[in-house]
Amino acid sequence: MKKIFIIGLSMLMIITPVFAVTDGAGSEGDAGFGLQASIFRYVLTSSNDMLNTATGVPTNFEELNNYPLTPGDIFTLLINYGANSERSADYITNYNIQLLPDYTMVFPFIGKTDVRDMNITELQTFISDRISKMMPVQYVSFNLTTPANFNVFIYGGVNTSGYINATPVTTVIDAIAMCKGFKSNASYRDVKILRGDEVISVDISRFYQNADFDSNPRLKPGDKLYIPTAETVVTVTGMIQFPGAYELLPGETLETLLKLAGGPKSGAQAERIEIARIDNMGKTVRLEVPASEAASTVMQNGDTVSIPSISDNAETITVEGAIYGQIVKGTAPFKAPTTSVKLEVPYYPGISLLNVLDQVGGPTPYAIMDRAQIRRPDNGEFISLDIEQLWKTRNIDSDVELEPGDHILIPIEKTFVGIFGAVNATDSDTYYQSHVNGYTVMDYIVAAGGIDYETANPNNIELIDREGNRIDVELTDEVPPGSIIYVNENILQQADNGFDNVILVTAWLTAIVSAVSAVTSIIEMFQTD
Repeated sequence: MKKIFIIGLSMLMIITPVFAVTDGAGSEGDAGFGLQASIFRYVLTSSNDMLNTATGVPTNFEELNNYPLTPGDIFTLLINYGANSERSADYITNYNIQLLPDYTMVFPFIGKTDVRDMNITELQTFISDRISKMMPVQYVSFNLTTPANFNVFIYGGVNTSGYINATPVTTVIDAIAMCKGFKSNASYRDVKILRGDEVISVDISRFYQNADFDSNPRLKPGDKLYIPTAETVVTVTGMIQFPGAYELLPGETLETLLKLAGGPKSGAQAERIEIARIDNMGKTVRLEVPASEAASTVMQNGDTVSIPSISDNAETITVEGAIYGQIVKGTAPFKAPTTSVKLEVPYYPGISLLNVLDQVGGPTPYAIMDRAQIRRPDNGEFISLDIEQLWKTRNIDSDVELEPGDHILIPIEKTFVGIFGAVNATDSDTYYQSHVNGYTVMDYIVAAGGIDYETANPNNIELIDREGNRIDVELTDEVPPGSIIYVNENILQQADNGFDNVILVTAWLTAIVSAVSAVTSIIEMFQTD
């Protein structure tokens, strides 16, 4: 990582003729060197040296020729009249001259002059020649001393939005650095310059990759800079030169991603590329793409690409606890294991926690997420994991690179679903069923013997969740773990039960009255005697 940072920082700070400007995005056959989002964020927030060109005055010939004259620029005109018979020392005069909003300048001895179509070198030659022809002088110099200052508003995916103070040599990258760099979800390949009615899109990765200076243009007065959210961010891991998260533009494919990441490493099983993708139901599915189809495979936001190794590595990673134990495909109901599952996953350099979770199907609903840990084999150290956040967001910033022999522990809790009320349960065991992910209310009622249609009201079924909330449900509703399903009786059955209760109470009352009467009669007999 340090090496990547040095390369990126060097390209940012050192602009030399060594880098040749290429047409377009560069050769499609050339591999990149890892221009992932994290590199841009790190470079732009860590380097202050890059800001020198944002406020300084151009010093070399090429920069002077390319400097855009901007209203507000201040130049210093120096005229050395030399020595003569009346004075022994040189006589020198200085004039500060500002470029006016109409691109004119007022010079001594020359007057008001339109300089709109000149660069600095041409302007220097013009002033020197005119004054030298008008009077005897030793020499004339005309130099930019203070570049114009203007405000540019930057907003969107930068850490500090607002106005920055810019000069005609401030570039897009300079401006982003002044705002403390990109946010984690910002686009660095579709930066928008709003210039009047014109919208200019720039991909600053091409500046780093191909020394394409048009992809890091200078800002102008009145510009606004908008950093949109990256629409497609894909992560590549495994046997790849520069693993990490990369932004892809519309139309770019798996082949584009592999080139941006520097291509597969030696020893990679490049013919078998694995993609973990979140489907429309929020489930993670796993795809295998032949290398021959990489150019036609369009990537989706959140995809994770894994390049496996061809070596038979004896080193493994152990995963134990609340996992499915296999890759979960499709959206059909599937039963999560209610007991701990233990698996060995082959280790390869660059494998991460997310890679391993994808291979074992991920955590089940019974996982105690906040107690997940990794045990390191070398020193027995336990490292706490935020598996819930990682699995839900698939954010590479939450991922953990694994080591050979790591033991991942995901504690499991016992979770069942209870079914009570007007059902045909034959014994106490059928009242409790193991939770099955995707099962509906009807599935559990059938497992408990079905509805007792003589007494049940199928339209009055309630569910009590793990927090004690009581809600009405339909037969087709999915049931979360730890819930209780209660099938209410119909009104007639409740009435029959009520009538039975009345008869029972009446019988009790009759018996009590009879007993009281008997006791009273006995008392009266004794009183008569």
